[in-house]
Amino acid sequence: MDHTFYFDGNSRTISWVIENNEIKMEQMRMHAQRYFGKVSVERSKHIDLHVGIFWSIGKFIIKKWQ
Repeated sequence: MDHTFYFDGNSRTISWVIENNEIKMEQMRMHAQRYFGKVSVERSKHIDLHVGIFWSIGKFIIKKWQ
């Protein structure tokens, strides 16, 4: 099954959407308070990409086998 992954981030939050033909899951997280305003938009998107990928692995692959 194919999944489409969208992500975005700024100096305060990261968010991502994963969708396929059956479902659409949206997630949003705040950066740790000590990093508010210290993380560039580019770095935030990089963080978001990795967090979203690892979250989706846990959600769609690991849970599927349990």
